[in-house]
Amino acid sequence: MKFWTVITFLQVFEILKSEAWAPASSCYRPKKAFTLFSALPTAPDISLNILVSNGDEQSMSKAASFMVNSFWLGTGRLLIPVQDEQEVSVSDATRRILFDEQVFDLTAKYGERMGKRLLQSCLLAAFDSESGDILGMVGLETSLLDKSKEDILSPELAESTLKNAVASLGPKQRRQYKDSSVKEIAQELLPPDLQLICCLSNLAVSPSARRRGIAVKLCNEVERIASSEWEFDSLFLKVESENCAARYLYEQKLGYKLKYTIESATAIRIDLGAGCFVESEASTIILAKAITL
Repeated sequence: MKFWTVITFLQVFEILKSEAWAPASSCYRPKKAFTLFSALPTAPDISLNILVSNGDEQSMSKAASFMVNSFWLGTGRLLIPVQDEQEVSVSDATRRILFDEQVFDLTAKYGERMGKRLLQSCLLAAFDSESGDILGMVGLETSLLDKSKEDILSPELAESTLKNAVASLGPKQRRQYKDSSVKEIAQELLPPDLQLICCLSNLAVSPSARRRGIAVKLCNEVERIASSEWEFDSLFLKVESENCAARYLYEQKLGYKLKYTIESATAIRIDLGAGCFVESEASTIILAKAITL
């Protein structure tokens, strides 16, 4: 039986013991407490639990299902419709392909690995504590900011860059960095243009639960973890320039400021004709915010 890290918005101290997130169709109820954890205050009329995934296969599958239905298919903005068809439909086969690819992507970022994950990451979900439905989700991960290129490296490239920095040293120097933190390696071995940063990603809220402040609560919890637990003093994120709803949330409600603009960045869309994810191009911005708490 695996444990979850749980932050509840009810005024209690309890911990949930579960193999994965509770199915949306079942009633989600806290189990008997086994240890203590911190609780966050909120309005008394809100019954919301924020859980941190343990990265197992079941939780990644649950997260992938939510992302496909609530993020990728929750709005027409990310769809490339089939030509000459007025109604947009998604077949079961297409849903399965999207689900499998999303599982692979989330597992690579937040799932369990055979070896130790060099760069920190975690995936949080907001559950309705009464219905058991996932209402929102957000990821938190570390990466490298390339100031010269004004872009954030992919997790894979960031990890290989850090590993190569140590591997390029002589045997004696490599031993000196054997027990060093990623921050120490980045500060001492990487060029000044490469900065270790903390990034918010994969924010999504169920279409049926929008405009209830769930995205703000998830982002606030991500900021708390990044600051108090991971000891970062700023948080970065990428968002498409034309995503007005997301930009309003980040810039107007949460106080993020423009850092860089990437005129032609890789964007992901769903090609309904091909029934799969495809790469496209879109103007993208990088936002940043100071998060000293």
